[in-house]
Amino acid sequence: MLIEIPDVLTRGQVLDIRERLSRACFVDGALSAGAQASGVKRNTEIAGGELRMQLARDVCSALASNHQFNHFALPRRIMVPIFSRYEVGMTYGSHTDVALMGVDVPEHATRTDLSLTLFLSDPESYDGGELVIQTHVGENRFKLPAGRCVVYPSHNLHYVAPVSRGVRLAAVTWVQSFVRADAQREVLFELCNLSELAAGRDLGREGTDMLFNIYHKLTRMWADT
Repeated sequence: MLIEIPDVLTRGQVLDIRERLSRACFVDGALSAGAQASGVKRNTEIAGGELRMQLARDVCSALASNHQFNHFALPRRIMVPIFSRYEVGMTYGSHTDVALMGVDVPEHATRTDLSLTLFLSDPESYDGGELVIQTHVGENRFKLPAGRCVVYPSHNLHYVAPVSRGVRLAAVTWVQSFVRADAQREVLFELCNLSELAAGRDLGREGTDMLFNIYHKLTRMWADT
């Protein structure tokens, strides 16, 4: 299951991040790719340092305060985001994200259950550059308004189509969820939505309590802590 989440960043936050990125130092994006992906990755990314950490804190704070993201991802850990830049001719070929990141420092190792792309450029400002996620029912193409993100299972093959005009900016990160199985997270997400819907309907306190009770029983059953 994958999901679009609107308004992760306000327009003001988007403009502020883009202004700071305009002053950033970008390096070859292949440097951060795994062995399988490095040969097909042609973009640039903001270099490490204080600016990246400041931007990462802003993005992670926005995600942590987003109700829909939290209910869908059930995040245990969020990786430090990468801020990528695609100019004309740049692309990222088909690849799957590595299952474990940060293994060089074992206490920081993170299992990648979900991948997230937060769009930072206005879609009309560039051509191409769609994020294309392959699923069992075909390809899903995303070119979202700035400030909106897409979250999807990290095991899905995906690619970024070549940019033919303008510049595509995005923040990319990965999530280790408290619930690692996609199907279980999907059940919990749908049940949570149903519980919230029921809370606004005349089902009575007993019916609403039963739905929330089932949600938390399943969460206890499936969650890793």
